[in-house]
Amino acid sequence: MLEIFDISTNEKRLGLLDSTPTVMEVNENLREEMFQVVENQLNDEDLPEARATYDRLRKEEGFDDFQARQAIAQCVAVELYKVMTAKEPFDRDRYCKSLFALPKEPFD
Repeated sequence: MLEIFDISTNEKRLGLLDSTPTVMEVNENLREEMFQVVENQLNDEDLPEARATYDRLRKEEGFDDFQARQAIAQCVAVELYKVMTAKEPFDRDRYCKSLFALPKEPFD
């Protein structure tokens, strides 16, 4: 499962310029912020897909609370990355598709 990392603009550090695996440390502050986004989505009546995904991961996939939130945070991170790097607008359909595909990791 993807961990939430401290991502810098240094593409070489991210392993985007070569195929050499890169070790990154978990950024706990970023994880807390991403989990807050997930918490907001779970309580947002305008995004019932997040709550439905959380409930499905808990009940059908056997995830604990942390695992379910982390999986949803992966989808948030991937969508946020696309918005920031490709300058694409938030795509709710793409985001929900990633949520519905969990526990499959949300990478294109």
